[in-house]
Amino acid sequence: MGKQRLNSEFKRLAIEMVAPKDGPLPPFIDDASLQRIATLLQTSPTIAVVDLGVHATPTSHPSFSRFAQLVGNILRERGGRVVVWCDTTTDCEILTALTPLACPVVTMALPGFDSTEVKNLNKCAGFLTEDDIGADDTYALGVPLAARPDAPPPVRSASVHGGCPIVEQGFWCFDTDGREFACHRLLQNREALGTPSAENPAGESVDQQRHALCHTLRLDQRDQATKSCVGCHFSYQGWVDDNDLRTFWITKDDRGDITDRAEREHLFGKAIPTAQRVVRVDLGCGPMKRPGFIGIDRFPLPGVDITADLNKGIPLPEDSVDYLVASHSLEHFDDLPHVIHEIHRVCKDRALVTIVAPYSATGLNLANPYHVQVFNEHTARFFTNAAETALQVADYDFPSAINWGLASSDHSNWLADLRLLKCEFFYMPAYRGLEEPAKRVLRHSLNDVCEQMLLQMLVVKSPISAAEFAERTQTTVYQEPPVLTARRAEEARVGEANMFTALAELPKSVSELGEVVAHWRLQMESMATDARSVNHQLRSLHTELVALSERLDRVERAVVGTHQAIEADGTLIAKRITAVNTELIRRDQQQRSKFEELEKTVAQLQRHLEEPRIAAEQAAQAAALTAAAPEPEHEPVPQPVIETVFEEPHPLQKQAVNAALSRESGGEPLSRAIRLYRRRAQNLTGLISPRFNSLKQFGERHGWITQGLRLQESNLWRSGQEWIYDLPVESGSLAGIRLAVTAQFTPSAQTPLFDCAVWSADSNNMLAGAKLTPRGDLSVEPVEISFTPIDVARGFVRIRLIALPAVEALGIRTIEWRGLNALRQVKKIHLFCEPVYQ
Repeated sequence: MGKQRLNSEFKRLAIEMVAPKDGPLPPFIDDASLQRIATLLQTSPTIAVVDLGVHATPTSHPSFSRFAQLVGNILRERGGRVVVWCDTTTDCEILTALTPLACPVVTMALPGFDSTEVKNLNKCAGFLTEDDIGADDTYALGVPLAARPDAPPPVRSASVHGGCPIVEQGFWCFDTDGREFACHRLLQNREALGTPSAENPAGESVDQQRHALCHTLRLDQRDQATKSCVGCHFSYQGWVDDNDLRTFWITKDDRGDITDRAEREHLFGKAIPTAQRVVRVDLGCGPMKRPGFIGIDRFPLPGVDITADLNKGIPLPEDSVDYLVASHSLEHFDDLPHVIHEIHRVCKDRALVTIVAPYSATGLNLANPYHVQVFNEHTARFFTNAAETALQVADYDFPSAINWGLASSDHSNWLADLRLLKCEFFYMPAYRGLEEPAKRVLRHSLNDVCEQMLLQMLVVKSPISAAEFAERTQTTVYQEPPVLTARRAEEARVGEANMFTALAELPKSVSELGEVVAHWRLQMESMATDARSVNHQLRSLHTELVALSERLDRVERAVVGTHQAIEADGTLIAKRITAVNTELIRRDQQQRSKFEELEKTVAQLQRHLEEPRIAAEQAAQAAALTAAAPEPEHEPVPQPVIETVFEEPHPLQKQAVNAALSRESGGEPLSRAIRLYRRRAQNLTGLISPRFNSLKQFGERHGWITQGLRLQESNLWRSGQEWIYDLPVESGSLAGIRLAVTAQFTPSAQTPLFDCAVWSADSNNMLAGAKLTPRGDLSVEPVEISFTPIDVARGFVRIRLIALPAVEALGIRTIEWRGLNALRQVKKIHLFCEPVYQ
């Protein structure tokens, strides 16, 4: 696979995942090639449509569902879609499972299959149909975008009008052997591009060869192109009439797609004679002028067409320019209002102006002595007096300047009118991954957050209604310098975070903290109310205590008066009690003697009664032995030895595990809370051994790391403890679960640790059950619970773990994905595991 440019102009990617039957190609494209294609798709931002399958249905590929999901996630933010070429007689079930894909899905019928059935499938499964996506998306140059090369054209004609609609639409095809093709017909005839071969010894990229192929076909030199192009009918006049063809090429010319002089002369001079009406100007172009532009600069650099001091004016006629770009040039002019008036003068009504400039709040911009003008959110406000703008109010809100247009704020006679259609900011690496509101706050507050900005302006010279302006903000197709397209791809690479990016999480943390503070405020108010009530009760109690004290004083005086009499009576009573105790002791000794004599008599009587009974039993046994016939001797049958699964732990081992359990649950509540808060600070995500990577990748695929979940150890399990986890699954035959378990002591035998049960998502049906019985060092690799395979649908099942006694003997912990709030309370939890399919 050749190295591709990031600014590729390809718009559609076709992947032959499965080879047609009875062919010499590999039956499936390998997963490594699919991964490389996915990487190219991520770095090629112009691709918005991906075809899965071209000449054969892709659903039999083992990685079809996974790859379709991956492609859907990439295309979702681009507003793109996935097209699946299918056989409706065999693919209905698996295609219906694609309904929850991240982006829209369109199905197309393979040759020989009824397209009506495909349309019915689209409607039943919730997919898009050709009516939904519209003619503008399905057709270009009057030719179906997905038209197959073996489909005959409606009219055959010998007249060729420059170019191939399929190549012009930016197709890029991959075969099952990984080779690259610029269209279906090249793929069909095995003429590869981008791969070293007899036709392409240099191994140029498919992008480079596609541009060369476009050039040859635009000149109607079909016989000098590939051998496949000679017999291809896709450029014949019969597809469209001249008016549609003229509109197609003028539109491409308006977008800056036709810059070669020979192509322009042939297309607009011979094929469809048309006045070349588009004039493009690169203001302050330097040595990097693009083809098809008039370059104007103050220095006579290579590529500069007009050398002039632009501070004195732009040397072009009035109303002569269709499109003007000023990339990193306007900040150098001494008199910016004069230059804006000149841009307005030379541009036609409703012309587009693209301005790229450094953002003002950067250290490099402030230090640059050659930068005279400042560009930020407010700069474009001084190019117009109109109130309409596409910029959000939050971006330019300022207390003393509520209205947008400020061009006449110095009371000058401002005549130009450049309306802002689009404003885009490009950030330093550390800030690229933040949400837009957070970027805005940091951009307004700090230096070196935003590096440069892009302004897309509309030149207005005649009255324009608010409705027309709003429509142009929605429908205008913008152009931009190639370096900015490459920079847009670079924006996907987020740099290392710094202390300011943490501010993005501050509002959420403050909100959570505010909820906690509000809760405790209510608690404190309730406690204050209770305190006032208690204070009132204490005052009432004090009054009662004073009265009680007075009563006690009176009672004490009465007690003192009677104390002497009581002492005299006590002495008399003590003498009487001594006499009574002496008599009671004498009588007790007499009763003990009588009781001992009675016990001896009862024992003798029992012996007399027992002797006859024993004699009778012995006689009966002797009689039974005499009557019974002698039996042959047999060796005793050995009984099976039942191996004990759970071995009693060594006392020191048990003592160590109990000590760890006590440390987790013992101590004061506040101490326990502090220990728990500190333990939840751990994050094992970056410390996982490579042998556990598949478990980690399972969590990454389900977005648990991007959601802020981290890997942590659970508390020590106790015997009988149970926990239920939700486990995402794909459609298939689930045969087990692979998870991570740690142990304080290594089991010496196969010891069951958990009872595992698999339940349905609604917890109404138990689907399977097994025991987790590992052996050896649990930290070396994941342990697996296997059970009889069960069929599951895409969604999730519930895993119920019940701890067996061995967990307290070995000190068992499980590894879990945990989502914590600002107070490190667990809000979300998943088991660190992955499903095993048959």
